[in-house]
Amino acid sequence: MNPLKSLADHGQAVWLDFLSRGFIAKGGLKKLADDDGLRGVTSNPSIFEQAIGHSDEYDAAIARMLGAQDRSVGEIFEHLAVEDIQQATDVLRPTYEATHGADGYVSIEVSPYLAHKTKESIDEARRLWKAVNRENVMIKIPGTAEGLPAIQQLIGEGININITLLFSQKVYEQVAEAYVAGVEQLAKTGGNVKKMASVASFFISRIDSLVDSLLEAYAAGHRLFGENRVQEAMSRWPLQGLTVIHRFGRIEPGQNIVLVLTASQHRQAAFEAAEFLMDYLKTSAPFWKQEEGAKDTKWIEARAHDDAAAARWTKS
Repeated sequence: MNPLKSLADHGQAVWLDFLSRGFIAKGGLKKLADDDGLRGVTSNPSIFEQAIGHSDEYDAAIARMLGAQDRSVGEIFEHLAVEDIQQATDVLRPTYEATHGADGYVSIEVSPYLAHKTKESIDEARRLWKAVNRENVMIKIPGTAEGLPAIQQLIGEGININITLLFSQKVYEQVAEAYVAGVEQLAKTGGNVKKMASVASFFISRIDSLVDSLLEAYAAGHRLFGENRVQEAMSRWPLQGLTVIHRFGRIEPGQNIVLVLTASQHRQAAFEAAEFLMDYLKTSAPFWKQEEGAKDTKWIEARAHDDAAAARWTKS
């Protein structure tokens, strides 16, 4: 089976962060849905800017609009975007129906200029929802302080909302509360809760970039530590071999973290070299140790007796 398709068996839905008129017309979107199990599409003004401004796929449509009457740039953009969203939602309609409304959505975003304007965001979301006129469309609203009441209000009206630009757990929790309040509001007014859908888009690209830079520094420090301490151990004791393996990532209580292997013709030399490396791993190696408890999370520092143990190796 196609690995992407098999993700559905694990409750995962693959979305595409891209859309263009030619991509839809030439069957690219349908192929991804049929062959790779694509479950949704998201768009934003930047994606449409790339599609409209860097191809001739929209020239004929723009010429027709301008030939009929004068239109502002904003009006032309919205008209073209709505048409693309309509076509994309039609392509994913079979997915929407097959999953009983769980997947098969396409998102269109309100203007970024409205990110801090609640009423205007609500008005534009309503207009886009009506203009696209598809059950499997989602209107994207940013998770700003001003966006939260708009999200609640729109969900309460039965409009599918994709909450975007989330970068912290705190804001995600606020968004979840707005979602629940909106669903409760929809239920109270007799709306069909089963047909209303929403997603919270937590961006990992920015976090991933930050983590990559931290891991690069972490890896460089780790290699430097390894090279220096291994060389020191090899010079201080008659070792025939030395290996250090240190796990990283999430580790459950009681699981092994580090393995130090030393080989020597003299047992005492092997033992001392292993102790030397372990003592410095506890105190000087650039490993970030964080302990998660039932109530809080804290960083673990080297303990006094660990420092004392490492200090003995500096004595002549």
